Amino acid sequence: RRMQCLAVTIAILCALLAQGSVLTDEVDAARTCANDAEKCNGRLLTPDDKDMDSDDVSFVQLRKMKALSETSVGKMTRAFLDRLERDIHTFASSGSMFTLVAQFNVKEDGCDKFEELRLANAEEVQAAEPGTLLFQLCKDPTVKGKYYMIEMYQDMAALQTHFKNLQEQFQTAMSELLTGEAPSIKLYNVLAPPGLKPGKAGVALLAEFPVQPGKENDFENAWLPIIDDVHEKEAGNLLYAFGRDVQDSSAYGFTEMYAEMSDVAAHGDTDYFKAAQPHWAPTLGGTPTITILQVVGDSSKKPTLVASNL
Repeated sequence: RRMQCLAVTIAILCALLAQGSVLTDEVDAARTCANDAEKCNGRLLTPDDKDMDSDDVSFVQLRKMKALSETSVGKMTRAFLDRLERDIHTFASSGSMFTLVAQFNVKEDGCDKFEELRLANAEEVQAAEPGTLLFQLCKDPTVKGKYYMIEMYQDMAALQTHFKNLQEQFQTAMSELLTGEAPSIKLYNVLAPPGLKPGKAGVALLAEFPVQPGKENDFENAWLPIIDDVHEKEAGNLLYAFGRDVQDSSAYGFTEMYAEMSDVAAHGDTDYFKAAQPHWAPTLGGTPTITILQVVGDSSKKPTLVASNL
């Protein structure tokens, strides 16, 4: 169980690394440290860590990530790591699918090159990683340079494999196009079939819901009955992944993709969507956040649903 928690921790921190939060010389230094367990153990390990196998890939990567957190990643990432290690075991389910949403900022004069590199990388990821089901670049159409990656993984093993590969294939050229602001990353346990369908998406939607503590079951029970309706009745919906934040059991998110904007409107106008609202709305602990994104390119995907009846 502890190793499963470490795997998710590593995944998040490797994402920070892959998005350019760490300079190349610091990556090299961390690699040296990770390969020299005797030299680094005293500074990087907690007493609870020392009974673990130092040859385990997850354990070695965790040492590396902790080493990075002591350098330019700084106090913010250190606090992030501590929170993950403290909380994530409560919420992460190793058997579930995961969706990950990463938001990062690109220099305005580097956007075209960034899209070119990221789309090429997406094709490589899909070809090399069977458990990576979706690796889609999106952007905020209202803010130049504000990009998102929408990703989905078959299980925790696939998540760990992906970030191990990212760490080993760190792209300096891509990182140099970023503004240097730390990315924000959300990781969700998928609670129902996500209905990832074949087809070209034009629009992505991210919906975040804060729920009152103690009302989580009511919130889930309000949404779960309509999931199959969305998959079966909406030809323009290509992804509808309902997830719980692995760091906060009272935070939920929908990761959605549609062929075009009219399909988003059609979804919100369905009888089943409207009927669910009186059940989930009273459970909220704050105002939901809805983000509409433009899908960039047509990243290959591994559909989980082929809805031939649509």
